[in-house]
Amino acid sequence: MSLASTHPAHIDPTSGLASTEKVSKSESWEVFHSGNSVALEQEMMKAGQVNQDFALNTSIVKAFHRMVSMSAK
Repeated sequence: MSLASTHPAHIDPTSGLASTEKVSKSESWEVFHSGNSVALEQEMMKAGQVNQDFALNTSIVKAFHRMVSMSAK
């Protein structure tokens, strides 16, 4: 996965040079009149997805730990 630049003046972290890769209109976010591009609804959906991923990961780790504990007994 590589970083995409939204402005030609952004620096590519791997080479230290300005990137020429453009972000498509479908990938960009709406910028409000105030200059803010944060949408609370999108951020809340992302937080919910992160929470679900974390819960799944912890349940897998707990199940594996129980399995290893039972085999050691």
